[in-house]
Amino acid sequence: MNNEYWTYLCGSRATKKLGIEPADPIGVSKFDSWFFSFYPYLNDSSIVPWSRIGKLDVLEIGLGYGSMSRRLAQASKSFICCDISKGPVSFVRQTSERALPIQGSSEKLPLRNESFDMVVSIGCLHHTGALQASIDECMRVLRPNGTLIIMVYYAYSYKQWLLSPIKTMRRWRSERKGVLPERGVRSSDRIAFFYDRNQKGETPPFTEYVARKQIENALHSARSVNLLVTNLDNIGDLLPLALQSTVIDQIRITLLRLPLFKWVGLDLYVTARK
Repeated sequence: MNNEYWTYLCGSRATKKLGIEPADPIGVSKFDSWFFSFYPYLNDSSIVPWSRIGKLDVLEIGLGYGSMSRRLAQASKSFICCDISKGPVSFVRQTSERALPIQGSSEKLPLRNESFDMVVSIGCLHHTGALQASIDECMRVLRPNGTLIIMVYYAYSYKQWLLSPIKTMRRWRSERKGVLPERGVRSSDRIAFFYDRNQKGETPPFTEYVARKQIENALHSARSVNLLVTNLDNIGDLLPLALQSTVIDQIRITLLRLPLFKWVGLDLYVTARK
């Protein structure tokens, strides 16, 4: 099911306000420029150490519209990217000469042990239904002292408190008592709709939300684990198309600077050293 669903390029809804056709290779430069301004912490070195990637062999898992893929391919010594669906694989192949895209599952990567200096996965692993297995695979293909950078949806984001306050409070109380779920909380379609949906309004087959302690436990074998919470939803997406604009995006970017979103931001960024 994941294979079929994610053939639709994640991020395609943004093409409407940018005035480009979805999956049109001609529009990727405009899309990528928007992407890195929309997620400024991915553009600077807050999360990805762009200045030293030129010496690294890099793997990316989960390609979406390919903005990270194209930049990682350009910046790295060598670059392979993997997605479970043929749509993103094909699109990156069309739009990046240096990338080597392959189709495969994060649960069983078709790659050798200790092949990469860095593994990057932004917004993918929380959709697999097998977060621990996927993280284990990432660590398997990393070389000793290699770096894993992932983003998963945060279990205690403002959106969780707004959409599911009782369930979120119960989980928070349980975690304070030392009781952790074996996996993240699986989303209902009602909640998942406000995170991801395709052009038909369909939600992903699986979405889960992950707590800090849970990800630390999943990476218990890592030498070090650093966590960062950030991101505010694309508030323009909640408006009719005629009212959506990049001006609203700028308002969001300004709001992102508020300290509040370091505590209840949408996303949990993880940097682990093997």
